[in-house]
Amino acid sequence: MKTSKDIKRAKAGEKDLREANLREANLRGADLRGADLYGANLHGADLREADLREADLYGANLRGADLREANLREANLRGANLDFASITLSCFTFSRAKITKAQYKRLEDELLSKLVIEEVENGKESLG
Repeated sequence: MKTSKDIKRAKAGEKDLREANLREANLRGADLRGADLYGANLHGADLREADLREADLYGANLRGADLREANLREANLRGANLDFASITLSCFTFSRAKITKAQYKRLEDELLSKLVIEEVENGKESLG
């Protein structure tokens, strides 16, 4: 069930969206930079081209979400459910995003051939 109040808050650029119900919301291209989406329900949400830089998605439900061309640079994805999420890594910014080893392992089988993780140490980029 969509909660239109939460969807309106997200589209208006509100940053405090903890535990918001954004299930199946159309947030394509939304500016959610630095948003607090702790525990938010984004199951099946359209987040294509969304700007989620530095967003806190800890424990968020992103199952089946469309994250193609999303920018998750430095986003916190620890504990987030990314099962069946659509991700196109050729256009997906995942640099310095925080994910657990278990999350990475689930993504690895499907995406390893395309995945490039950037780590910046002492001003030098290395690929891991």
